[in-house]
Amino acid sequence: MFILGNLFVALGKLLSFAFDAMIILIFIRAILSWFSVSPYSPGVRFLIAVTNPILEPVRRILPRMTIDISPLIAAVVLWFADMFVAKSLVDLGRKLAMG
Repeated sequence: MFILGNLFVALGKLLSFAFDAMIILIFIRAILSWFSVSPYSPGVRFLIAVTNPILEPVRRILPRMTIDISPLIAAVVLWFADMFVAKSLVDLGRKLAMG
């Protein structure tokens, strides 16, 4: 069972890294929105392409407001998913690895 446990630990840590990276990218995109940057820049296009699948559903749910709080809401949801899903996988994997 330790092999399955190690697999769950590895998947949990990989998922946690992905959630953390996405939160960082969302905050970078939010900060860049305060400045006039070219939307045709490769870096900005990458940020938009990676973060849009997370931000667009949040924007559809939220009512139109003066300030776009969708990055904050998305970051909180990702943080919760990290704390719940990824950490649960790691804990389950450790219990399976111990026997």
